[in-house]
Amino acid sequence: MLPKAYVVHQLKNRLRVRIPGMRETPAYYHEARGQLEQLSCITSVEATPLTGSLLIIHESLSFEKIAQAIHNLAIFELTMTPQPRKPALEPVMSGFSRINQVISESSGGSVNLKTLGLTAVAGVALQQLYRGNLAGPAIPLLISAINLANGLTAPVVDSDTSASGE
Repeated sequence: MLPKAYVVHQLKNRLRVRIPGMRETPAYYHEARGQLEQLSCITSVEATPLTGSLLIIHESLSFEKIAQAIHNLAIFELTMTPQPRKPALEPVMSGFSRINQVISESSGGSVNLKTLGLTAVAGVALQQLYRGNLAGPAIPLLISAINLANGLTAPVVDSDTSASGE
């Protein structure tokens, strides 16, 4: 299956495509550039593997003719649909998830990122209480700590079953 190439922009004699599936693969872009430059309708090609893009300078032909010539090379599947976007915070959330997993694994499941956050917020709230800053930072921090604590789940032990041995 060919990698998808998304049209980033096109002007009279230039076309920029992004191939996210082949990003940071210099060998692929070197090969694609070589094949594209062999087409008589293409003047030059600038490949940027780091960003996953190709800038194709061509004779002033219609997009359809350029697309057909590229299609015949079978190096990527050119599409006019916009590239699917990732939510901006996805990498950050993914990082937090990995950190949480490492903390949880190294503590045997007894501590996670949420419990560390609760401990930190409660500690800062106690520090503010000690300093006498009740109305300012201490109360909102304590409320935040309580809200964090309410989100934590603890194993529930049913006293009836534990007493009877069931």
